[in-house]
Amino acid sequence: MYLINRKPVSPVEVSKALGISTQFARKLMLDLVDKQYLMSASQGERVRYYRLGKRKLER
Repeated sequence: MYLINRKPVSPVEVSKALGISTQFARKLMLDLVDKQYLMSASQGERVRYYRLGKRKLER
């Protein structure tokens, strides 16, 4: 997926890749923003793209 390549990703792209609704993808991504796994890659008030955040996934 795009995040591996460090490219910003949209909720629409996530919904298509995971086979879930766009609304649910937005909710999941907002939860990941709260946990600092993702951050906004968009400028302005409306967030359309996300990129990896400061926090790293633990293996």
